[in-house]
Amino acid sequence: LEFRRVLFRSTQVIRAGAMTVPFDSATLKIARQTGDVTAAWKAENAGITFSDTNFDVVTFSAQMLVAGSKLSIEVVEDAPNIDAIVGQSITKSLGLALDYAALYGSGNTNQPKGIRNQTNVVVTDLGSAAGYTLVDFSKFSTGIATLMGNNFNGPFSILYSARTAGELDNLQDTLHQPLRQPDNVAAARKFVTNQIPNNLTHGSANTASDAFIGQFDQCMIGLRTGMVMEISRVRSEERRVGKE
Repeated sequence: LEFRRVLFRSTQVIRAGAMTVPFDSATLKIARQTGDVTAAWKAENAGITFSDTNFDVVTFSAQMLVAGSKLSIEVVEDAPNIDAIVGQSITKSLGLALDYAALYGSGNTNQPKGIRNQTNVVVTDLGSAAGYTLVDFSKFSTGIATLMGNNFNGPFSILYSARTAGELDNLQDTLHQPLRQPDNVAAARKFVTNQIPNNLTHGSANTASDAFIGQFDQCMIGLRTGMVMEISRVRSEERRVGKE
């Protein structure tokens, strides 16, 4: 249980609000709302006209995410803090991999499909041929307004890279004071993950990056097997194959 809590703290998408959904088979079907139900006034004894179907089904398919490390028996027996160090390293690695899958997962056989590759996700291109430089918070305000225009009311979260976080912190007004964030942007929770790259290609620029703005409790991560750490004393061997 503690291992699972540490993993969740290491996964920024979950910290941003993504929900975890347990399931105990290879697949799980869960209902999804695709549009709002439409309400209408009616006269007494008149018929009721219902809105079209606004729901469909999403299928979770189990994938396996693993991380591990080889250690000598000597270091395990002689260093009393080795289990904590290894445990932290593994959970950090798993958290980073889970972040990347949730944001950019390809949906191929061994990887879930991430937010960036989902259908109906609004992707706004901010750059010209040479990219775009942040000068204020207006792009984030527009993103939040887009969500509100689709009847999402928050809480909203924003995920970006460490470089983007630094650029935003360095924005200044004409008096060289930190630039004030608009109210909706200031109310959004901000999270930094280095799984959002800074070397994306856009036109002639190869230093572009992404920012994800969303109501992340609408993002679900299925978990079939509880997080388990296993230790084996079986020696790992490498075999050399060649001609004699």
